[in-house]
Amino acid sequence: MKTRSLIYHGIWGSAPFQPMYDSRSGNLFAIFPRAMESHAALVLLAFLSIFFPWALAIFAVGFAYIIGYCVSCALAAKIEGLVAAEGPPTLLRRMRWRTLIAYLHFLEPIARDWGRFKGGLTSWRPVFSDRSAKRRPSRSWRQFQPFKRVVRWTIPGTVALEKNAFLDRLLRKLTRPGCAVSCNGMFDDWDLKLRRGALGTAWLRMVVEHHGGPKRLARLSVGIAPSRPVYWVYGTVAALALVMEQFGGIMPAAAMAMVFAVLWMAAITEANRLEDSIMVAAADAARELEAERSLASATSPVGQDIGEARAREKASLVT
Repeated sequence: MKTRSLIYHGIWGSAPFQPMYDSRSGNLFAIFPRAMESHAALVLLAFLSIFFPWALAIFAVGFAYIIGYCVSCALAAKIEGLVAAEGPPTLLRRMRWRTLIAYLHFLEPIARDWGRFKGGLTSWRPVFSDRSAKRRPSRSWRQFQPFKRVVRWTIPGTVALEKNAFLDRLLRKLTRPGCAVSCNGMFDDWDLKLRRGALGTAWLRMVVEHHGGPKRLARLSVGIAPSRPVYWVYGTVAALALVMEQFGGIMPAAAMAMVFAVLWMAAITEANRLEDSIMVAAADAARELEAERSLASATSPVGQDIGEARAREKASLVT
């Protein structure tokens, strides 16, 4: 099965990635050996093999496929450029070069997994702010399920609460801690997208209403949901727990049930943290824009004249 090759550009073209160099990267069978989800599945199968021999067979097939993929990439690599640096391509040198290439193909996805696990996409990494929102606007029953939730709230303000300025400020606030934030494309119906890994993705939409004079009301809506593979993980773990219980494996079934509960609570916690943090960041962005507008009005000549006129008016009323 083949899919169209895609180039990962990153935010505004800042991070081009491997598919630009490897035309086979769009192949589903080429994605499997490099995907973090497949590595996690192999680790789970290795654990299950302690209780079920069939899990060891599936693990062996998956691991053998990864090794075969690395070897095929090494055999397909062009090594002519190494001749000038290493010398004539003798049999021993070609074997050493291709072995090194196969080893690097095996090591690269593991190193990337470690980078994601250590600091890139871990669920327990701090989000944006240590402060929590005073009130979660999502319904209480949604705060106890790990699936999609929709959060809506409003922020009152003045003409400083202009949509483009607000979204630009919010984008900078969300990007500052290193989270992956992107703007909408030509055909997207959202304004900002925030991604922190498989357990939490948020899509923000905003509209500003004019309520006469300088009064503005910003209406914000955020949809929060885990990525699609998480749903497959829920179903797989639940199915494994049921199968193990039917075959009399009480302890493995209990272990799978515990894994299911941990994943359930982790997704809920991530969604709650995203909701709180986006609300705090949005409130901070609105507050900063209003403060900058007040400061600009106070320091401008027109603003100073208005302030002096109001002061004289108050003084005349007192006297």
